[in-house]
Amino acid sequence: MKASSDKLYGTPYESAPSLRVGATRSGSATVVTVAGEIDMYSARELELALTGHVSSGAGVVVVDLDGVSFLGSVGLAVLHQAAVGAADQGVALHLAVTTKVVTRALDVSGLTQEFSLHRSVQEAVAHGDRGRAPLPVSERRS
Repeated sequence: MKASSDKLYGTPYESAPSLRVGATRSGSATVVTVAGEIDMYSARELELALTGHVSSGAGVVVVDLDGVSFLGSVGLAVLHQAAVGAADQGVALHLAVTTKVVTRALDVSGLTQEFSLHRSVQEAVAHGDRGRAPLPVSERRS
């Protein structure tokens, strides 16, 4: 029998098997595709991916969240920090999202206006190709 410290609420700890993060190029943008659950177990993987792509010198980073089936508060914090970091580095960060799971989490958290949201990756890439990096989150007016 395993010690109780090996379990959380009766289930074994898992190391983020439910999150998949990949990246491709589309024009001048880096498109980061995210699928699965973004929770306290998987958020670090997303954080590392976004930080890496933002600091890689890409002028535009598009995060495709249409494959996300759960977005917890830790995931929202990772996205917010990525937006702040991108703005500080002069990188335009855009979110492509149409799913209710993600839009509801952004709405409920009050973070919707903190991001450049788009209905598709193509729209986000097109906007990013012709736009410049938005103001840092801390400098935006409500």
